[in-house]
Amino acid sequence: MIIALLIDTHFAAIRHRQVPDATLYLPVAGLLILLKPALLLLFIVQTLLAEGLRLPMDRRQAAAQPPPFLGSELRFIRTYCSDQVGRCALLTKRQGIYSLEAKTGSSLNGPSPVEIILQSDYERMVQQIRKGAYAKLLIGIQPKSQVPGLSIQRSDLFLYQMVRTNPEGTLAYFVRRSST
Repeated sequence: MIIALLIDTHFAAIRHRQVPDATLYLPVAGLLILLKPALLLLFIVQTLLAEGLRLPMDRRQAAAQPPPFLGSELRFIRTYCSDQVGRCALLTKRQGIYSLEAKTGSSLNGPSPVEIILQSDYERMVQQIRKGAYAKLLIGIQPKSQVPGLSIQRSDLFLYQMVRTNPEGTLAYFVRRSST
């Protein structure tokens, strides 16, 4: 907007002979600066409109047909991590949704995996696992269920015993070994 006002003012000054004609290159350069993004927008406007119309439809279809493993994961979580059988630390990609749907609270000490921004918070969470801070763990073990950024190695789970995985093999349920 400012560039457009300056260009207009400069053209008016040239028209009224307040500045030499040789200074015409300044407003021309300004016009080119303004035209480049406008021309680019003209070339991609069809794509933007097509994507803008397609995206809401894709979201509605995705909501209508969730991936089959989601139901399996939720049933698995309800079986092992509900308030009736005891809370467990959910370390999965959709931890918040699963906690809500399973009507269970989190047993995590600190922020949940979704709320973590710093790598040091992930490292602190792995340290808590190494110390056996949680009685029960439910961990996403395939990329579609793993928490991005959280790297739990098999060696980090030496205080835990794997009880079972869900049928699709996307989640694993661990309990802390007894100290006897």
